[in-house]
Amino acid sequence: MRVHHARWDRAQGWSTPLPVADGPRTLVLVLAGPAVPAADVPVDDVRAAYPTSSVLGCSTAGLVLGEGLLDEEVLVAVLVFERTRLVLEHTPLTAATSEEAGARLGERLLRHGRPDPSADGGDLAAVLVLSQGRDVVGNAVAAGLSRGTGGTVPVFGGMSAGLPVPGGALPQCWVLVEGRPQTGALTAVGLYGDRVGLGVGTGSGWADLGPQRRVTRSEGATLHELDGRPALALYERYLGDEARGLPVAGLRFPLAIRRPGEPDTPVVRSVLGVDHAADTILLTGDVPQGCTAQLLHQDSEALADAAEVAARDAVAAASAPVGLALVVTCLGRRLALGSRTEDELESVVAGLPAGTPVVGFYTYGELAPTAARSCDLHNKTLTVAVLGERA
Repeated sequence: MRVHHARWDRAQGWSTPLPVADGPRTLVLVLAGPAVPAADVPVDDVRAAYPTSSVLGCSTAGLVLGEGLLDEEVLVAVLVFERTRLVLEHTPLTAATSEEAGARLGERLLRHGRPDPSADGGDLAAVLVLSQGRDVVGNAVAAGLSRGTGGTVPVFGGMSAGLPVPGGALPQCWVLVEGRPQTGALTAVGLYGDRVGLGVGTGSGWADLGPQRRVTRSEGATLHELDGRPALALYERYLGDEARGLPVAGLRFPLAIRRPGEPDTPVVRSVLGVDHAADTILLTGDVPQGCTAQLLHQDSEALADAAEVAARDAVAAASAPVGLALVVTCLGRRLALGSRTEDELESVVAGLPAGTPVVGFYTYGELAPTAARSCDLHNKTLTVAVLGERA
């Protein structure tokens, strides 16, 4: 597998010419920084350079390139595989159809597999997915993808994003569909065959704030009561003066959700909104009654340490030589770390083999396997996927 990249900004254009690498085994990842409007993204250049390649892309809350964070550029990463077949699929996506859309996309990708690994590509080995980031139910998308791909194929990726202004709402975001920015879509590329290798690591690093509390009333992603008490009032009590900055302030104070029967594998959920009249909290994924919720807060050193652990875990899990590290990390971590955001990126690089290319983005939600699921929604989590190809 060969890896190239190019950068674009409105003042200078392309940093280098787009690599000459078009072909059916080429995967092109187009990531737009939060300061680049959808209309300015040079999609025509990309479409012209890679007419037969699989092109994925989305808006972001920040670009990752090596140890650096970029906001005002477009980053194009070009992955050229030698023995791996690629299939690109997309489907419409809404909040009401989140699980259905995930399952539909996963089933399509699974059907493209061939049972003989010696054939051109073999079975579905891994999926890289980009999702609409707002107005969807992220954990339902993940559940559908896991079900549609058979429950054993690792699915990795993230949800498109933007960078909110202080006191503002989360900006609208987009993914590329047939080379054009579009809202309300789910898109993914399947990687097929026995030569491709994927290793995934995840890191949290958030510190507990207060006890675990039972979810005694909820409806989908809306949290009504904890231990029989109004959820929002309890949440605001812990936040103190910070509560005046809700809902954006909630990105710095997520909840750890522990499902019944899975006490050792909590998932982190971000606060998307609050309803003062109903005294409820809207989270990024479903919070079933009977699970527990625990408030978290930032620990900058622990966040950076967790990033290095995620990188090392990904390398340890890799089944092929590492050719690229793809980092998908949460907007909430960026807001929490502030001027120290690049600390976690430096930690990722420290956990990888020397010279490994590193690209990625900040997102509204991370999609990655857990011990219990082939795809799950994470929030406030740094995820690392290392990709490679065996000879």
